Amino acid sequence: MRALHTRLSAALLTALTIAAPYRAAADPAPDPSVALCSGVGGTWDAGSGTCALLGRNTKKVTVDTKAQYPADLIADPTSGPPLREFITTFFKNFGHPREDQVQNGDAQLTYAAFRHGTNTRSVLFTNDWYLGGAHPNDDITTFTFDLDAKKPLALADLFCAADPKAVLDPLVKKHVWSTFDTTGTQSYPDYTRYTDDYRAWVLDGDDLVIRMPAGRTGPMHAGMFVAQIPLSELRPQLRDGGCAA
Repeated sequence: MRALHTRLSAALLTALTIAAPYRAAADPAPDPSVALCSGVGGTWDAGSGTCALLGRNTKKVTVDTKAQYPADLIADPTSGPPLREFITTFFKNFGHPREDQVQNGDAQLTYAAFRHGTNTRSVLFTNDWYLGGAHPNDDITTFTFDLDAKKPLALADLFCAADPKAVLDPLVKKHVWSTFDTTGTQSYPDYTRYTDDYRAWVLDGDDLVIRMPAGRTGPMHAGMFVAQIPLSELRPQLRDGGCAA
């Protein structure tokens, strides 16, 4: 009887040893980008890196909602939570048509990613949508993260002064240019009406890039004014420049 018990125990141990790696291989960790898309009810297209959701109200009015987002930053423990919240809110706002919507629409979120220094990352999201009305709409939302310090960065975090606007105003004026298409003697509008407190900005290499306005204002599309300011011109006023007295 003791020999039989020993043989059964050995057989059970062998079976568990064989089964353990099989279970681990059968249950890989879900891809964060795919999991995010599934969580909002969308379908993930790996080829284009796009999450798509076709929303429909009771009147069968549809909104074709699509989003692209940076997989590496979605998975990062610092940048992931705020980016996932932003993407989720986008689908909540646009992926489920209101009952009073009477025309089919669409919303598309795209992004551009930027890098500064060793491990500071910026993302610029552009949201283009049309849900009926006189014209399509668009807006820009930006995020910047210091991944080494494990924290998001606000514009004020870059500067010694509590309010960086006084520092930025003359340099924005110096470096601003417009994507506004002018013909003949027509001049582009005054950008100072569309600064939106410089809230749409990224760190791109050795430059601070500000896009204005952050959201469409009348005929002025989001980001039609761009100020690309070399950080070298800001250095005495930057925290990493030592904060000149």
